[in-house]
Amino acid sequence: MMLRNWPAGLLVLLALAGGMTADAMGRDDEQKTVSWLEDWQVHGFYELRAGYRTRNDPYEKDMSIMETRLQVDAARYADWGDLRFKGDILGDLVMEEGLFDLREANIFTRPTDYMDVKIGRQILTWGTGDLIFINDLAFTRLAWDMDTDVEALWRRWAEEKFGARALPEIVDLLELTDDLVRKTLYARGVCINRHYYVFPDSVSSFLYMMTDLSASMIDGGYERITPSEETIRAVIQEKEQGVELAAEMLGRLRSLEGRLEKDLFERLRILMERARRVARIMRHLAEAVFRYLLYVRTLSELQRDAMRPVIRRVVDRCEEEIDRAMAEEPERGVRDEQVIWSLRRVVDYHRPRRLCEEIRGGLVFRVSVSSNYQVKVQPLTVGHPNTYEEHRRLLKEIYFMRQDE
Repeated sequence: MMLRNWPAGLLVLLALAGGMTADAMGRDDEQKTVSWLEDWQVHGFYELRAGYRTRNDPYEKDMSIMETRLQVDAARYADWGDLRFKGDILGDLVMEEGLFDLREANIFTRPTDYMDVKIGRQILTWGTGDLIFINDLAFTRLAWDMDTDVEALWRRWAEEKFGARALPEIVDLLELTDDLVRKTLYARGVCINRHYYVFPDSVSSFLYMMTDLSASMIDGGYERITPSEETIRAVIQEKEQGVELAAEMLGRLRSLEGRLEKDLFERLRILMERARRVARIMRHLAEAVFRYLLYVRTLSELQRDAMRPVIRRVVDRCEEEIDRAMAEEPERGVRDEQVIWSLRRVVDYHRPRRLCEEIRGGLVFRVSVSSNYQVKVQPLTVGHPNTYEEHRRLLKEIYFMRQDE
């Protein structure tokens, strides 16, 4: 069999093997080599396609197709960085030729908290599609054959990615992610996140995404999100279900520890812990926004006065969850951040805090602009005789002033 492009792959294999055997002199050195080998995580698969003709063809071989592929995916994660190698050995017995396809061979490191460096042969895509590659796989298969068994495709991918020992629990676990997204980042089927960010950072961005980009495209979308006590109760119930589901998923994942490879388990753990933090914040953030929208459209000042302390308590609880999430989030640069994509810009906890501050400001202050664009910010006082004292008390609490001053 003739091998094409073999030297390039051979050099990579020799480079890896060189690190394994360079110290193989003496018993201590052999132990170091074995230890170094054990740090590598190796995955892969073998694929065979075969076909024979049922009728004789004087111009063709009886064997119509006989293709084999062996893919090896090796990775090593160290404190200073990651090593990655992936290659395919391909053979075509009909054409009597073979080749080696070097897919990836690179080194990744993070020299500073704000810089990632990846050197070598690599596959660059928009974002990182590691654990969501199933989407690309399913779309391409369905585009080719609409009758494709999606469930079988899903399970086959899960077995290749996570191993047969994790089946069927890992499939059941990951299938819950759709429900988690609907109960966390949607309100009654209408999207309330900021598309490329998990959290909106202002009331206007919340409304734009929810109303103009989502509800307007759904039958009955506006009726689902019209601010009312009924809508608020439904949103609260939905978000509490999201919090419970996130906790359940994390518990299911922990039951798979030891059946999943350590690296994959850690990556899924970090993802699901982050999803639980998002669910907790969205529980109170969604309620705060919908209560504020109902407050804005309420005509009675007496009713608005009664609504203010309720909304403010919800905002306080939301900010407490934000503080809790920021305290639980792994510090950038530690080992947890080396086994997962950087989602800090996507899951930015400062964004919901800005939204909470805007809602609180709308409850406590009145902003006016004169003809020469001078901005005035004053305590929000209305005709209700008790309102001024209530706002004075709130202002003192906001600015940490003593109540007796």
